[in-house]
Amino acid sequence: MCQVRRAAAKFIHTAVVTRSDLLLHFATEAAPVLVKQFREREDNALEDVLRTYAALLHQIKLVEGRDAAVFGGDGADSSARAAVETLLPAAVQRGKKHMAHKNMKCRAAVLDVFCNAAALFPGALAPHAAALFPGIQACL
Repeated sequence: MCQVRRAAAKFIHTAVVTRSDLLLHFATEAAPVLVKQFREREDNALEDVLRTYAALLHQIKLVEGRDAAVFGGDGADSSARAAVETLLPAAVQRGKKHMAHKNMKCRAAVLDVFCNAAALFPGALAPHAAALFPGIQACL
C-alpha cells in the first residue's frame, strides 16, 4: 500500500512541476490532501508527500512572480496562493512534529516546506515561531 501512496505523491510532484497552468487546481484539490497526508507513518512516503507540497509552494511562488511582472501584481494564480495560505496553519501544525523525526530526509523535507512557505508568505510563520523553534533546534 505504501508504494501506491509514494507513486501518487511522485505523480503529483511531477504534474505540479511541469503543469504550471493547473496550479489553481492543484492548490484547491491536491494541497488539502497533501496536508492531511503529513500524518504518514512510513518515512519514504512521508518524505515524498512533503517534497510534493514544497514543490507546490515553490511553483506558486515562481508563477506568481512571473505573472506579477507581466500583469502588474494581479496574477492569474493569486487565488492559488490564497488557497494554499488557508492551509498554512494546518501544515505548520502537522509538520512541526516531524522536525524531530528520526529520519534526516524527513527533517530536511519539513524544513524545505517551511522555507518555501516563508518565501511565499513573508511573515506568515511568525505566529508559529515559538512552536517551530524547538523543532529547528532538534534539526541542528
